[in-house]
Amino acid sequence: MIRGYLSRIEQATKIEGDPACAFIWGEYLSHQGGLDGGRREEARGWLRMAGEKGVAEAWLRLGGMCVEDASVAEKKWERRVELEVRLMERDREGKVQERNVRVKRGGKEGVGGGGGGGGGGGGGGAEPPKASGGLNTPSLEKVKQLLEEAKEALEKACEGDLPDAHFQLALLLAAPKSASVESLSPSTSSSSTEEEGTELPDPHPSSPIPPPPPPPELTQKYIYHLTKAATSGNVHAMYYLGSYYLHNHQGGEQGLSKQGVGKLGREWIQVAAHGGQAKAMKALGEILGSDGKAELGKEWKKAAEWQEVVGEVNRVG
Repeated sequence: MIRGYLSRIEQATKIEGDPACAFIWGEYLSHQGGLDGGRREEARGWLRMAGEKGVAEAWLRLGGMCVEDASVAEKKWERRVELEVRLMERDREGKVQERNVRVKRGGKEGVGGGGGGGGGGGGGGAEPPKASGGLNTPSLEKVKQLLEEAKEALEKACEGDLPDAHFQLALLLAAPKSASVESLSPSTSSSSTEEEGTELPDPHPSSPIPPPPPPPELTQKYIYHLTKAATSGNVHAMYYLGSYYLHNHQGGEQGLSKQGVGKLGREWIQVAAHGGQAKAMKALGEILGSDGKAELGKEWKKAAEWQEVVGEVNRVG
């Protein structure tokens, strides 16, 4: 039954050029083979066709796909860079050990030199490969290209006034994923992570870290898209908007005083918390605690912890 349905959708897409079916077919193909492979390139083509024929949701899905693909490409890039850094460090250590062996041999006037040579051969057999060129990894330029495609698709989805599109575009403007990999390169990276300690961050900190502010030149666009999404009922956008007003807005803009900005931020956080947004619930708990309502603040924080557990269960399910 499902096979017959998919066959009809494919026929309507490829033969009749039906935009609604092209959207459904592109959605279906986007899940074939998971994020890392399958028929995602073909899916993107059908989604683009559906978008060009007036299906705004297709642009939203296409933008989301490009962000997902950029995330996968970024992780591959990071793994390649980390491997290359490790290889360089091990090569450096190997050269130091080789030099020490030579010095030691010279001091013993060749006694046991043959055995030492054999040991050196054994050490050589354990060396890692010299390069990671065989890895199927994208370039950083590919990551940036995918993010640019995501931005273009989401901007077109915003023209259809889709709340989720406004929110996703705002996030992309504020913190493009490529920002975290631009600083990674074999020449500048180091293995300082081990020196910094292996303690993992608390997955449910009692005080949520506010979202990063957008670059100054994108602030107006960021606020516009967040406001669009928040006023349309997107609770995540409400939380991000409230956090921006509380932590990053300086006042004096949009005719708002500093007190007015703080009040507006609290109101958006409160609305998001009542909508079930876990970070907003924690933030509201902090706000109530600072207002002298400690017991009520604790109740909101406890409710936020439960909300996070429910969210994790839903993701796993």
